[in-house]
Amino acid sequence: MLNKKCEKLFAPHIKYILVSLNELDNPEYHIVPSEYLAEAVYKSHREWLSTPGLKGQLHNDNPTRIFKDENDHFLNR
Repeated sequence: MLNKKCEKLFAPHIKYILVSLNELDNPEYHIVPSEYLAEAVYKSHREWLSTPGLKGQLHNDNPTRIFKDENDHFLNR
């Protein structure tokens, strides 16, 4: 699970390895440079905060962050 610390923890030598076990049938992993992940997580969280919830209410800020490798650019690398 990612949190808001990953938005500020980046350097050329830091990589994140994100693993999806897929119920152990065919695990997948993504090796993501920390600079890329930090920027992507920051932008997606700000977008989520500015998007209304299901009932039109504002989202409450929280420390949880989500990373999506939309085009599988980092899949099994």
